[in-house]
Amino acid sequence: MSPPPEPTLPSPWPTGAISRRCGLCRQFGHNRSTCPHTAQEARSLAAEYVQTQRAARRSQVQAMRDELFERSVELERERWRADSAEREWQRLQRGVWDFVHRENNGPSRLAATVQEIVFENSDKIPDGIYKQLMDALMIRD
Repeated sequence: MSPPPEPTLPSPWPTGAISRRCGLCRQFGHNRSTCPHTAQEARSLAAEYVQTQRAARRSQVQAMRDELFERSVELERERWRADSAEREWQRLQRGVWDFVHRENNGPSRLAATVQEIVFENSDKIPDGIYKQLMDALMIRD
């Protein structure tokens, strides 16, 4: 069985150029000993090359920073949503707990107020109706 073929990677150099970069002017196609440029031209070309490389790196770094910032904002929103959902769930649990266990707290304010009114006016209400009203007010919801 033969080994798999080697993957072909794209060349980082322009097509048709010799894969050398000059140490003086930073241009392709020749080396330091065969550089066709004068010393001043070579320095300006090298400075231009360095500036373009730095600008490219800066833009890459800025893009990564922007991406990380957006991701951190997204994560913070998710945390906030999760915290909100947890708080809402806890509030709902407290409400259910209060509803289920409120019968232990005695009659409601409404029932207590009606009981007082019925009790204060007991002499005006016939006995059978008074007893039925008081019994009805003692029924738990």
